[in-house]
Amino acid sequence: MLPLRLTSIKSRYGVAIVFIAVAVAATLLLDPVLHDSTVLLLGAILVTSRLGGRRPGLIATTLGVLAAWFFLIPYRYSFEIQDFKDIGLLGLLAACGVGISFYADGRRSSSELDGVYGEVTNVERIWRPLTFAGVVLVLVTVVAILVADDLREQTLNTAVNHTHEVHVASYRGSASLESAAMSQSMYLLTGDEEYLKQYASARTQIGSDWRRLRTLTQSDPAQQKLLDALDALVKDMLGQLDAAVLLRRQGDMKRAIAAIHSDDGKQAMDQCRSMLSALNQEEDRRLSHRSDEARMQALRYRWTLGMCFTALLVTLILAGTVIDREAEAYHQTNRALRRSEERLQVALGAAKAGTWEWNVVTNRRVWSEELWELYGLAPNTDQACDDPWLQAIHERDRAAVEQSLRKAAQDETEISFEFRVANGEGEPRWMLARAQPVRDPDGVVRRFIGVALEIAPRTPAEERGKRRAELY
Repeated sequence: MLPLRLTSIKSRYGVAIVFIAVAVAATLLLDPVLHDSTVLLLGAILVTSRLGGRRPGLIATTLGVLAAWFFLIPYRYSFEIQDFKDIGLLGLLAACGVGISFYADGRRSSSELDGVYGEVTNVERIWRPLTFAGVVLVLVTVVAILVADDLREQTLNTAVNHTHEVHVASYRGSASLESAAMSQSMYLLTGDEEYLKQYASARTQIGSDWRRLRTLTQSDPAQQKLLDALDALVKDMLGQLDAAVLLRRQGDMKRAIAAIHSDDGKQAMDQCRSMLSALNQEEDRRLSHRSDEARMQALRYRWTLGMCFTALLVTLILAGTVIDREAEAYHQTNRALRRSEERLQVALGAAKAGTWEWNVVTNRRVWSEELWELYGLAPNTDQACDDPWLQAIHERDRAAVEQSLRKAAQDETEISFEFRVANGEGEPRWMLARAQPVRDPDGVVRRFIGVALEIAPRTPAEERGKRRAELY
């Protein structure tokens, strides 16, 4: 079991520096196994927080993040960032380090307080789940940043794949169109039916490629407009090819050969290539637009989530500092109160006195241990009596005491009277009781709090004078 704390401040911060240095060295030495993992740095932060508390833990977290940035994140041995995911990794390490530091400090403080004072303040009880919730929110924010970056990459990949498919479909359409023209020309020259089959297959492929282009570009009106013009041109071109094939079949070789040497087919093919090139340029423009839009959206996500992360982190640190100060002030007050109570106990013991409290409403009295001893009663056994105080008072003084109490309760004034406590072993002991009324927030007196102490026994003459004063 690790010790709860290091007593020396220098040793705490020294441990933070040494542990991080050892973790970095071990990570670099074990690079073939760890593969730039930050697990050793996280472990060093955990041990530092456990041994030294929150502030050394935060120092270790800062050093650990800087070390990971410089030694482990590409490009190595520099503070350059190659990928946004690396920022997320550093943020995740920082969040874990801060969370562990606060959590370990809370556990360390609570264990110490439970052992020394036997209690923990309400703010500390609230702070524990609040710390956990804050750490969870910070981790969720970091994960959200990473997820947003992945979504951006997926969006860009989808756009790139879409552009690639458009280029492939347009290339295949152009190739199919050229194949149809070439097969038609070879058939016209040779009359070989095999070329006619190739021509028919190319025509079928042209229809498939054009439908694919329609599907891929259906969200872009400009590309659809180009395809409309291209469809009309291709239909006209295919119509001319079909007409030449028909002439060849009818045996009109002269007109069929004239169709081959005509510039109309070449011009139509050049126009098709030009339109397909314009279609590809429009697709490239849309890809650039999608990339810029995805980049701007990712920047907005990063800025928003980064601000949330920073706000949560700062709030967590400030709240921890404020609550730590309040808890420390509470415990200082508690320590001062305990010392005051100890001094009071010593003073009461030396003066043979005890404190007491009387609830006027319930007629219940609470005595200190010293008062039980002065009355000669056992706290555990005699507590069950209806009124152990009156039972302990000498029978000759009991009526006067009851009258004084009733009068003080009625008038809401200070209590002060002398009485004797019965002592079966000898002469009764003389006691002096004093108490002040305690008013509730509504101004009503419901309690008296005071002290009773043993005084020197009175002589018979003093007792007779006191009784005459009470009578007259």
